[in-house]
Amino acid sequence: RIRAVAAFLRERIGGAQGIAFGLDAGSGRTLRFSGNARAMWFVAEVPAYFDRGGPRLHVLQVRRDGGGQRLDVDFRRLQPGQIPAAMQPSEPLARGLVEVAFGYRTLAQDGRPGPWRETWDQPDALPPQVRVRIRDAQGPWPEMVVALARAGGDGR
Repeated sequence: RIRAVAAFLRERIGGAQGIAFGLDAGSGRTLRFSGNARAMWFVAEVPAYFDRGGPRLHVLQVRRDGGGQRLDVDFRRLQPGQIPAAMQPSEPLARGLVEVAFGYRTLAQDGRPGPWRETWDQPDALPPQVRVRIRDAQGPWPEMVVALARAGGDGR
């Protein structure tokens, strides 16, 4: 189960494309990647066996599940000018979790890896790396650090 979830997350997050999926209402900046400790939104390709493939907005969210937590994923069609609605109900990716936390690495002024943050505050750019920490009742899973192949020096 751990390997399957890790492989899915590495493929999906690592394939983030930086395609705009909306506009930030406050700043007017395009939304290309949005994330906090409990959810993230980004566009990546889905496999061809899923709704003919192509780019879709991926939404990963941590939700309450009885006395624990679960990690859900939805895929949404891109629609100009609005945040797309879910194509189908969220799919649970993993259940019976005690903790799930996402983190986002910044770049320092000199271009070296910067500190990890709980919130990605550059919605018009991709983070260079995303960290995923998961713990279930048996203990912590191996920490995942995923490099986003399309993130450049400015995060795009």
